Amino acid sequence: MRFYVAVEADFDESFTYLVHILKILENKEDHILYPLIIGDAYFIAYWINQIQYDLVKAEDYITKLIKHATKFDMKKLLIKAKMGDAELTQHKGNLEQAIKKFKAIEKDIISANDSIQLNRLYLLLSNSYTVKEDNDSAFVFARKAYDAVPTDNIQLKAFSTIHLARGYLKNNKIEQAIELGKEALNVVEDLEAKKEIKDINYFLAEAYKNNTNYKLALMHLEKYMELDKEQASLLSAANISNLEAQLSNERHGYELEIKQVELDKQELEIETKNKQSLILIVILILAAGFIIAIVRSYVLKKRDAEIIYQQKIIVEEKNREITDSIAYAKRIQSAILPPVKLVKEYLEESFILYKPKDVVAGDFYWMEHTNGKVLFAAADCTGHGVPGAMVSVVCNNALNRSVREYGLTDPGEILTKTREIVIQEFEKSEEDVKDGMDIALCSLKQEFSGWKLQYAGAHNPLWIIRNNEIIETKANKQPIGKFDNPEPYTTHIFDLQEGDTIYIFSDGYVDQFGGEKGKKFKAKAFRELLLGIQDKTMEQQKTIIDETFEEWRGAIEQIDDVCVIGVRI
Repeated sequence: MRFYVAVEADFDESFTYLVHILKILENKEDHILYPLIIGDAYFIAYWINQIQYDLVKAEDYITKLIKHATKFDMKKLLIKAKMGDAELTQHKGNLEQAIKKFKAIEKDIISANDSIQLNRLYLLLSNSYTVKEDNDSAFVFARKAYDAVPTDNIQLKAFSTIHLARGYLKNNKIEQAIELGKEALNVVEDLEAKKEIKDINYFLAEAYKNNTNYKLALMHLEKYMELDKEQASLLSAANISNLEAQLSNERHGYELEIKQVELDKQELEIETKNKQSLILIVILILAAGFIIAIVRSYVLKKRDAEIIYQQKIIVEEKNREITDSIAYAKRIQSAILPPVKLVKEYLEESFILYKPKDVVAGDFYWMEHTNGKVLFAAADCTGHGVPGAMVSVVCNNALNRSVREYGLTDPGEILTKTREIVIQEFEKSEEDVKDGMDIALCSLKQEFSGWKLQYAGAHNPLWIIRNNEIIETKANKQPIGKFDNPEPYTTHIFDLQEGDTIYIFSDGYVDQFGGEKGKKFKAKAFRELLLGIQDKTMEQQKTIIDETFEEWRGAIEQIDDVCVIGVRI
C-alpha cells in the first residue's frame, strides 16, 4: 500500500489495498498487527483524501486516527494525527484555530525528540502566519524550522533554507536572502529536484531584482522560464491524469458496492436459494451503471483532450505572433544603426564587431557627422533581447536629439544632455524605471596640426594603442540614467599621432565565460589580444577578434551582447 502511494503515486491501487486491510482487521483488535496497520491505514486514507481535497472524508479518517492512537497510546502517531487535524482546520479557513492547534502540539514533539516533525510543524506555522500577513511571526517560525533540522539531513535543510530566505526577503534583508537562496540551489541541483530548482531560480531572480542586480536577476529568470517551459509541456498529461483520477474515484464507489452485493448474495444463498435471481438482477444493474459511468467518463476525457488540443493551437499561434514581432523589432533596430557604407565613408580604417546575444540587442553603435567632426559611440543598455532593445531605442533617440536638436558636439556635454533626456522619458512612466546605458563616446576631427580626439564615457573606457603600448582613459563612474548625486561628464582631449589605434567597446566581450575552466575572458586577455594584432589591417583585426571570441566560448552560451569598435589614424 505504501509503495503505491509513495513510489507509484497510484491512489487507485493504494485505495484497493486499503479497503482489503480495513475489511480484514477492523473488527480484530486482538490481532498482533492491528494497532500498527490500522493506524497506518487510517493515516494513508486521510492523506489520499486530503491530497484530492475531499476534506469531508479526510476529516472522518483523521478523527478515527486520533481515537485509535489515543486508545493504543501510540504517541508518535497521535502527533501526526493532531498535525493533520490542524492542517484540515486551516484548509477550512479557520486560521486562528489552526495556529492554536499547531502550537498545542509543539511540547509533545519536543518531548518525543523528533526533529523532522518539529521542522514540519514550524514550517506549517510560518506558512499560517504568512497567510495571516504577519511577516514577523512567519519569519520567527521559519528560523525555528531551519534551526530544527539536523546538519546531516541535507535535503530537508535545503527546503527549510529557501523558506527562511523568503522570510529574509520579506523583511528586506536582501543579502542574507540571496546567500541562503544560493546555498539551497546548490543542494537541490545536486538532488536534481527540478521543481525546487525552478522555484529557487524564480526566488533568486526576484531577490537580485530587489538588489538592482539586473544581470543576475535576468539569468535566474531565464533559468526559471526554461524549467517552467519543460513542465508546461506536461499540461496535456496533467489534465488527462486529473480525468483518470476522477474516473478512479467513481470506480472505487462502484467496486465497494459490488463487493457488498456479493457478500449479501452469499448470505442470501445460505438463507434461501429462492432469492438468487433477485441478487443477479441487482448485480447486473450495478454493472450496467458502472459501464455507463466509464463510457461517460471516456466521452468527457475525449472532449477535454480536444479542448487541450485547441489550446495548443492557440499557444502555437501566439508563439508565431511573438516571433514575427521580434523579427519586426530587429528590422526597426537595424534601421537606427548606421550602415557600413556610411561608417567607411568617414572612418576608412575602422571596423565594428557587433554580435547581439538574441535576435535584438541592448548594445548598439552610433555615428553622427556635424561641423567637420565625426562622432561615434559603443553603447550598452540595461539588459539584452527585447527589453534591452526597447531601452536602446530610447537612448539612441536621446543621442540624436542632443546633437541635432541642441547642436552639441562636445562628448561630455552630449552625454550630460542625453542623460537628462533619458530620465525625462522614463519619468513619464507610472513605475520607477532605473534602466539606462553605459557608453564610450568619441569625437574625431582633422585640424591643421593633425587629428584631434575628444572622449567622454559612462563606465566604458577608451583605449589608444601607440608604439605597442595601451593608453587607457577611464570613464565617469555613473550611468546614463537615474543616479544619486549626478555630475557632468568629463571630456578628455588628445592629440593623435599617425598609426595610433582607438578602441571602444561594451563589457560583453571581456565578461564572456569560456576556456578550459569556464572562466571570464577578462580585460587583461583582451589587452594582450589587441597588442598582438597591431600589424594587421582593421578588417583582419575584426576577423581575429571574432574568431578568438567564438573559440573562447566554445559550447558555452553567449551571455551578453558584444560591441567592439576600432579606428586607426
